[in-house]
Amino acid sequence: MILRSDMIKTSIIVRCKNERRKLKDLLDSLCEQTKKKFELIIIDNNSQDGTLDLIKSYPVAALVQIPDSEFGHALSCNLGAYIAKTNYLVFTNGYCLPISKTWLADGLSALVAKDKIAAVDGHYCSGKDGSVWEKLERILGNRILKKDGVNFPITTTNAIIRKDLWKKYQFDESLPECEDYDWAREMISRGFQTIRNHQFNVYHSHNLGLVKIVKRQKKWTKICNLINQKKRPSTSLSRVFDKNFWKNTQIKISRFEV
Repeated sequence: MILRSDMIKTSIIVRCKNERRKLKDLLDSLCEQTKKKFELIIIDNNSQDGTLDLIKSYPVAALVQIPDSEFGHALSCNLGAYIAKTNYLVFTNGYCLPISKTWLADGLSALVAKDKIAAVDGHYCSGKDGSVWEKLERILGNRILKKDGVNFPITTTNAIIRKDLWKKYQFDESLPECEDYDWAREMISRGFQTIRNHQFNVYHSHNLGLVKIVKRQKKWTKICNLINQKKRPSTSLSRVFDKNFWKNTQIKISRFEV
């Protein structure tokens, strides 16, 4: 039986660091989604800009606070997945903005369309406050931003994954970045599909100049090339199921009544 998107229990995991202004826009957008019921989890990396005061005005179910000394991209995703109470995990960042009020419903509908879909993501493109170069990327790639596809590597900038599959293969904390690319490659090797759906796109800007954009792409390409050399199926490094990790960590988890 295929579930309707409004029947699906969902956790939205938002990762942020000092993004109060953009985070407010994101949280407002999430509250305006046609699908109203979801568990909202904030993963904060030592914000000092009033972010923790801001989120008190929203229906946050859980807050994870990660000190700079322990932060890692894969770890932040794993922590959100670990504490989430549902099987459908929506990952996004504090500087992202959904393109529509049906964004969440559209993404979930694509995910549950078939049993063998492990994840759904969308494209991301520059928002209004993006740099000239980011806006140029958006203009040049406008046709691509409207295309859907199968077995694309996912980006947790905006992705939905299944927790039952995450339990079998967590985001690899040995990787400095591109842990989402690695997770998708692993799922595909196990016979699952990843879906790119343009209705799940987000606006996303770092206000980067050309030099930083090029350096970032070169870094990602180098890491992804190493990931492509992995033998599949594989195992990943994650500490969230290690009792010793929780004994020694300074990471703080708070849950709230919503």
